[in-house]
Amino acid sequence: MSAFRTLINLEYSRYGPARFSKKQRSLTVMVLFSLLLLLGMYLPGFNTSQRSPFITVALLLWTVSVGISFLHMASFPGQRNRDWVLTFPHSRLTLLYAKGASLLRHSLNLTLLLYIEAIVLYCLSTFTGRYTPLPAGELIYTLTAYVMFILVLLPIAVVFGLLASLIMRPGRVARVLLLPYSILWMLPFILIGLLNSQALGIYDMQYTAPSYIILYTAALLVVGWPACYFLMPRIAVNGLGQMGERSIPAAASSKAESVRKPEKDRHLSARSQSPFVTLYKLDSSRLQQMEKHQAVRILKLAAPVIAIAMFYFTSGNLNAMQSAIRLPFIFPVLFGSFWMLLRNSFERKQLPWWLGFPQSRLRLLLSGIAAVWVTVMRVNVVLGVSAVVGLLAGLAAGKSSFHEMTQYMFWLFFSFLVYTLALTLALGLLQISYYLMRSRALSLLFLPVAFAVPLQSNLINTYMFPASYSSGWHPDWALLGWTAVLGLPFAVCCILAGSKYYHLVLMQKNEAVRTKQA
Repeated sequence: MSAFRTLINLEYSRYGPARFSKKQRSLTVMVLFSLLLLLGMYLPGFNTSQRSPFITVALLLWTVSVGISFLHMASFPGQRNRDWVLTFPHSRLTLLYAKGASLLRHSLNLTLLLYIEAIVLYCLSTFTGRYTPLPAGELIYTLTAYVMFILVLLPIAVVFGLLASLIMRPGRVARVLLLPYSILWMLPFILIGLLNSQALGIYDMQYTAPSYIILYTAALLVVGWPACYFLMPRIAVNGLGQMGERSIPAAASSKAESVRKPEKDRHLSARSQSPFVTLYKLDSSRLQQMEKHQAVRILKLAAPVIAIAMFYFTSGNLNAMQSAIRLPFIFPVLFGSFWMLLRNSFERKQLPWWLGFPQSRLRLLLSGIAAVWVTVMRVNVVLGVSAVVGLLAGLAAGKSSFHEMTQYMFWLFFSFLVYTLALTLALGLLQISYYLMRSRALSLLFLPVAFAVPLQSNLINTYMFPASYSSGWHPDWALLGWTAVLGLPFAVCCILAGSKYYHLVLMQKNEAVRTKQA
């Protein structure tokens, strides 16, 4: 076995299925397959056209593949084996290619599962009469076209995720690229409202036909793959090559600041604050450290301006406002949910220290939830106010009447409350993951919980907002109220159950280390 292949297998083993038994792998695949199939049959966006399952799979694979690569590179500086990996007698480019190949292998495993699920969903949809079946020749042509497109797209998605190591570095180029990078990564979530609209008929447009998909595949092959080949050495030198000099700055900087404080000030601060407030500020400092990044500062300045412009130009257009009232709050809520889902990976080195505090595990867990919730809500409030400014500017410019603007603000406020509730429920629901660590059988249920995070926007679009708007329609406050009445107590139960088994995170880490050593 060559050295490069050994590096690929080593990287793949971090998250590879070999860590679990054959029975667990089979059960995981069955649970995930069944969940996605039920979701595909139930959500209306999958029932608009014969091509819809395959288009949805392509969009989902792009987001997931980029996300896996992005999170791997973002968490790499905090991994225990970072220095050990970087001391391998191989070039940074070779190490990066090994990482990319292992991530591509994970994406291909997921592709096989999702594409089989798309074919089964197509067969079930045609069997139940949701749409007429395609002729045999056209079906084979469609399947082949989308398979080729996905196979060509996946390497680009992996490299695009690895590019995070350059985007998050300080510098003018990184600041300029951060916004388009974020938009391209989350593009499926931006399009999901349009794709689920049967009135627009995007799934049936000629631009999604197999002949056009072949052209897109050729374009990606001619343009995308050479671009990836050009970017990989830059990522290796300026991204992975600089990670050996990095460290997790949040805890270190906060610790340094506390050391620099006079002894008297520290004692006064400790006496004047409750333990929970102290924990909350410590947890918030990690997110605040991220906000101090120059690229994030520019994004924070650009987002309100974009929101004002978007609501100004869409005021007076009821159909355009249908999607605009949801867009400001989607990304902050998704960020908060993903951060909570993956925070243990980012903060792996600090977990023993954090759990060693002489405070209850419930208080430790609640401080982290509060830090994420407050951070996301600050962003949502700013974007909501920016949207109101845009609507008022549209009213002043005569683009909408006072009655229309009042209706828009009514729906905007409803959207704000919906996504606030969605964030609260998501942060509470994700705490059940610690309870699921009690046994390997229960840990399989973590997959449905994790998949509920990226699908929350689709669920909101399906149930909380009408398919089309008219001047006489009003928000469904009863549905929002019942969701809060039933969901909030369940979220509280998840938090209480998760706090009781919060310490099992350390056992999971030790078990993973023993597995690698074996």
